[in-house]
Amino acid sequence: MTMINRKNVIKISMTLGIIGVITAVFVHFYGLPALTKFIVLKATLLTEGTTRWEKWVTIPFPLHFKVYIFNVTNPGEVEQGAKPVLAEMGPYVYDQYLKKHNVTVEGDTISYNMERILKFNQAESGPERTEDDIITTINLALLGTALHLESKMPMALSILSDAAPKMFPENEVLFRTSTVKQFLFEGVPINCSLSNGPAVMICNGLKAIRPATIRQAENSSDMLFSFLHHKNATLSRRYNVSSGLENFKNIGQILSYDDKDSNSVWLSENCNKIHGTDTNIFHSLVSRDEHLFVYDPDMCRTMFIEFERDTEVKSLPAYKFVLPVENVADFKTVAENKCYCSQGKDPKKPRCFKKGVFNPAPCTNQPTVISFPHFYGGDCEYISFVEGLSPQKELHETFVNIEPVTGIPLNGAKRIQFNMPFGPITKISALGNTTRGIFPVLWIDDGADPNDIVLTPLHALQFALNWFRLVNWALLVVSVVCVLLVPAALAVEERAWSGQLRPFVQPLAAPPSRRPDTGEAQPRAPPLKFAVNRGRRDPSIDAIFGELVTVDPVAWRTVR
Repeated sequence: MTMINRKNVIKISMTLGIIGVITAVFVHFYGLPALTKFIVLKATLLTEGTTRWEKWVTIPFPLHFKVYIFNVTNPGEVEQGAKPVLAEMGPYVYDQYLKKHNVTVEGDTISYNMERILKFNQAESGPERTEDDIITTINLALLGTALHLESKMPMALSILSDAAPKMFPENEVLFRTSTVKQFLFEGVPINCSLSNGPAVMICNGLKAIRPATIRQAENSSDMLFSFLHHKNATLSRRYNVSSGLENFKNIGQILSYDDKDSNSVWLSENCNKIHGTDTNIFHSLVSRDEHLFVYDPDMCRTMFIEFERDTEVKSLPAYKFVLPVENVADFKTVAENKCYCSQGKDPKKPRCFKKGVFNPAPCTNQPTVISFPHFYGGDCEYISFVEGLSPQKELHETFVNIEPVTGIPLNGAKRIQFNMPFGPITKISALGNTTRGIFPVLWIDDGADPNDIVLTPLHALQFALNWFRLVNWALLVVSVVCVLLVPAALAVEERAWSGQLRPFVQPLAAPPSRRPDTGEAQPRAPPLKFAVNRGRRDPSIDAIFGELVTVDPVAWRTVR
């Protein structure tokens, strides 16, 4: 290769290498993120006619809905003031189908009503659990009515006390025994067929108030109590949410619920504000350092979830977000929670619970209070009130694993326990000897398991993005080779052939030999030539090769 050709090759390789390095760096820091954002936003925005839209309107697979019921094993002793002994029964697993109805789109706003359908799954529940299992629970109809009257109409408590033995079976005034199916959906009977007496007044009051868990029995004057009947196969109130077209970070954000953009049940504007998603959708490009907000209309409040750790779901990288206990901390620990402390808007009658318990009564108009299952993260007072609880993080926390690029939830669980304030109430004889505390009733694991309908397209997206990254790194490596190694190799070759490397193996004359017969000197043998190159010495080459060797056919000697 001539000198001119070598120089041209060096120039071309360095030029191409520099261009390649610049391109690779640009693609790594700007091009690939921009391409990822473009692809992801196009695939995840809520636009009519897209696959994303269809899966959002009707989730194409059932979610899980697991119910765990606390069976009271010593009801008679509890009536006399003993500590309740509970045995957790479950899970009773239901397939949960979610579908949006009456969907309309106006600009960036989507409106709909949500329907939830629950169907018992015997296989997932296990052969040892059926909806015909017998359970004993506190009489929520009696206790709820008593607590309502205590706060709204205390003079009617004596009427309720007289009516209770007529409305409920003998020996089942404070605790009711029923099947799981009756308790959750079919309904536990309340006798309202009497024509006169205090029971008629109480039954008429229940019909007027119409709490969500109590309904009129068909073809009967009796009432029925069921914990979840009003949540099954019924439409929610109207949601208005953002499609994310104007700002992708607003996708799924609830703009209003029941035509209201704020509530009026809490003591501050911030606590009454409606914002957050319904936990089934989050914005794309999720970061570890942000809080994600979710709104629960059953509690009339927003809560936040925060990043806990990196994880994997079926080989897909994910961020695990959890609902921290700060959401239900007492106001002495988290001052912002003070606005949730009062019953209604009357600051003179606060009902402040210790950490771990939240009172949604101003929203629900029912006395039920909520917590994490087994009072996980709650005050020891609640845990020690009963026997049979064992709070554990992995079993009882609320979490969601989110694929961070698309923001799609891979799996998760919203875990909520429902409890009732329990203890003596003036003029209610059935409660006269009881001990005051918070009584666990049941808890629910409402969530989703990993599903191939969600995972398969995400695996394809991950493969495509990884392929782009691999190509970019390959371009960077080749470019670095062009910039550094090719010119260096040609430079070494050029020096070698232009004489810049001095001989590092030189001949050394052998001492003259003498003829053995006469002793006369004879010509020495020609030296062996091991020279690698010729010409001037180059100090830089000396520095590289260190000591040089000179060789003679007879003697070997090391020189500098």
